[in-house]
Formats: sequence, structure tokens, C-alpha cells
Amino acid sequence: MKIGIINYQACNLKSIYSTVYNLGYDPIIIENKIDFLNIKKIIIPGVGSAKHCIDYLQKKKIFEEVIKFKNLGMPILGICLGMHLFAEKLFEHGESRGFGFIKGEVIPLTMNSKFNIGWHKLKIKKTENRFIKKINNDATFYFCHSYYFNVSQSNFEYSIATVDLDKEVPSIICKDNILGVQFHPERSQNHGVNFIENFIENFQ
Repeated sequence: MKIGIINYQACNLKSIYSTVYNLGYDPIIIENKIDFLNIKKIIIPGVGSAKHCIDYLQKKKIFEEVIKFKNLGMPILGICLGMHLFAEKLFEHGESRGFGFIKGEVIPLTMNSKFNIGWHKLKIKKTENRFIKKINNDATFYFCHSYYFNVSQSNFEYSIATVDLDKEVPSIICKDNILGVQFHPERSQNHGVNFIENFIENFQ
């Protein structure tokens, strides 16, 4: 199975690529719109600046291709910044327009340190969700971020897991064929590898 990994010149490609490859799948680095050919699922990695990322994706005509891919019902996993792109607006290094898949905006954390770096256990909210059942209740995942997805109240049902910081911050969002995570599964050891494998095998 060909798994597309979007390259926006500032993301954690190597770890994602290695994880997918070691699981026995065929990772394809997406750098142009033609690279979407025969891709079955997409992973959008999560390291970098939101405005730089969006500007680059638009310049390379990848931004529109992701929207087309989603509208065809094809599965997409967004990791950290990759999840933030699902929002309507982002305010990291200037205001940017996201894909608009889920209503809300990406804003800075308000905790004292301004950063959330470390391991956290997820607070599962939607246990009936078809995908969340695959997650071990005792699993911890690695977080590294200073912004978060402030999902609008009308769309908060799609926030199926949270992490407790200065407030409940969405850690997993799920709507139709898109899945977003605030943590980094590629850096979360065995639980993270299992998460990515479950996305590839079970998320439709």
C-alpha cells in the first residue's frame, strides 16, 4: 500500500518515513501534485512554522490536492502542525488560512511556559469511536508544541480525546476520513508505532 507523506521543507519526514517503511508499507514523499497518483492514504507531519508550511503547500499546488484527496473520501492523518492545518485559521508567525475541514483556529497555549513538551496520557472522550477503541487506555504519547487547535463549540464533538494542560486541549480529532493528533506518534515508541499502524490498517 502506498502511503503519501507530505514534504513542506520543514517537517519530520525521516521518522515518519522510517516508521511506515519498517511496518512493511510503501512510503512515498509527496513534493508535487503528480506525486498523489496511486496514493491510498496521506500523512501530514508536524514540525515547522504554520505560515511557512501553508505558503509552501500553496506554491507547490499541494494545498488544493490535499483538499481534493479529502473530498474523495481518502484517509488523512495530520500530526501536530499537520493537524493544525485542518483548522480554518492559524496564527503562528502571522495569520494563515487552513484547509477548513473542522471549524476552529490555532492559537498559542496560555500556560506559563508557553510550551508543552513531554509525555502525557490521553483523556479519552469518545469511547464508541471506531478508531479510538484501538488505543491502549494506559498509553502515553510524546507532545512538543506551543500552539493548539481551539476547536469551535459547534465542532467540539470531533475532539475525541484531550490532554490536560491549563485547559483541556484536543489531542485527537476525528471527522469522517480525517484524523488529527496533537502528539507525535513517530516519537512515542511502541504505542506510537501501533497508532500509525492502526491508522494505515483500520482508519477508513
